[in-house]
Amino acid sequence: MNMKSSRLVIENIIESDWRINQAYRLGLLNNRRLAQYIKPEVEAELGRKTSNAAVNQALYRLTREKPRIEENKDVLGESSLKLQDNISLYYLNEDFKQVFFESETGARNLSIQVKGMGLNTLILDRESRQKTRIPNQKVIKKLEDLSALILTSPKEIVEIPGVIAKLMTVLGANKINVVEVFSSYDTTVILVEQKQSMKALETIRKLIRNSNYSTGPQINP
Repeated sequence: MNMKSSRLVIENIIESDWRINQAYRLGLLNNRRLAQYIKPEVEAELGRKTSNAAVNQALYRLTREKPRIEENKDVLGESSLKLQDNISLYYLNEDFKQVFFESETGARNLSIQVKGMGLNTLILDRESRQKTRIPNQKVIKKLEDLSALILTSPKEIVEIPGVIAKLMTVLGANKINVVEVFSSYDTTVILVEQKQSMKALETIRKLIRNSNYSTGPQINP
């Protein structure tokens, strides 16, 4: 049975409401009162009862980790996101050599080859797939009807741990199945089932918007 972490659920609730997020970031919220306020939503997400004390303790732990979370916000708030459908994912024998393409995440077509221990992973959009010859005997597993969420971030992302983990946490909390994730320098590619692509897109957009609220200039009324 997959039991959700109270801490991760609480963090996602805070992230998903920019008003709570902003007040929490500025230290304007009392943890005990916030615990009482979000406890029903926490229980709904967890699928079980919890206590105010447990929620309060989780909030305390988040407060202690605040500097790391804020660094993540800065990077995500300055990131751009695009969605590309009709993606195929291939797991291939290690001796497979791609015929036509190098990695092209920055170009119009999407073509990525990742070499691992005893395995090659190939990600292709529809046009790239039509131009690439893949012998059947090289294919270990093939997945189709996928979508790629391509996140381009500031170069500082390579120095800040936990950004990808943050993305995975938020997607998982919204019941979005991540098929694969690849990261290279300032680009992160997240593969999801095409039927969940719009939900995944809006989930990450919401995270970016909330980060912008948190890191953008403050306007006094």
